[in-house]
Amino acid sequence: QRIKSGTMNFLRKHYLILIILSIALVLRLYHLPATMTFLEDEGRDVLIMYRMINTGRPVLLGPQTSTGNMYLGPLYYYLVTPALFLARMNPLGPVVFIALTGVLTVWLLYLFATKWFGKFAGTSAARMYAVLPLPVTFTRNSWNPNLAPIFSLLMLWYLVKIIQDKQYSFKNFFILGILSGALVQMHYMALLFLLGIGLTLIIYLRRTIPSL
Repeated sequence: QRIKSGTMNFLRKHYLILIILSIALVLRLYHLPATMTFLEDEGRDVLIMYRMINTGRPVLLGPQTSTGNMYLGPLYYYLVTPALFLARMNPLGPVVFIALTGVLTVWLLYLFATKWFGKFAGTSAARMYAVLPLPVTFTRNSWNPNLAPIFSLLMLWYLVKIIQDKQYSFKNFFILGILSGALVQMHYMALLFLLGIGLTLIIYLRRTIPSL
């Protein structure tokens, strides 16, 4: 009886975000095998991940960029390869993984926006990201930039912890650095985002700690 009562209280308290997450999940998974994008880039990535699984040898280069003979880091392959393995080498596995990270991004957006701006802002942001065509479309295929939003959100979370909450611990700076390295491996254009984060942090710390 106590478990049932606790479950009902949880559902009554969080019913709105649960509905939003359910909608986000349906939009990202509905009819996925027949409608997912699988072009040259996706085929190349699946072949590389297949060789990693088949040979047991890790790769040191990530996806090739569109700017010529330039490569990203291999983090994307390491994150997605377990999904391909669990799917028994079916390319649908990585796509489902990306779709689930899209739903996770909706939830994180709700949590962070609610903490920073209030519940109305949190539910509004989550609702828009859950149903807008562009985020839905990009989380219905396996492509390295599709993981950039979740790393960007986590970076903003730790940036706010440092600036607003004044938590200058080594752990927060270390995690912010790790997330920066992860984000830039998703797409080279993330360097512009990192530039903004870095300038914001430097300006704030110089104003707060004059000796820097």
